[in-house]
Amino acid sequence: MPRFTLREVLLSITIIAVGLGLLNASVQVNDLARSILALCAFATIGAGLFTPFHKKRLGAVLGLVLPLAFFLIMNLVGIRV
Repeated sequence: MPRFTLREVLLSITIIAVGLGLLNASVQVNDLARSILALCAFATIGAGLFTPFHKKRLGAVLGLVLPLAFFLIMNLVGIRV
C-alpha cells in the first residue's frame, strides 16, 4: 500500500491546479494556441496525478499520448469533437 507524505500530496494538488489553470486559459485563445495549451495542460495534470508515486515523467507522457490518441481515433472514425 503506497504511503504519501503531506508534502507530496500538496505538491501533487498544486501541479494539478496549474494544469487546470492552463486548460482554462486554453479556452480563451485561438485554435493553434488552444491546442498547444491543452496539450501542456494534460501533460501537467498527468504529472500531478503521478507525483505521489514518484513517476512524474510517466504521468506527463501519458498526459500527452492519451489525448492525442483519443483525438486521432475520433477523427479516424469521423466523430467531430
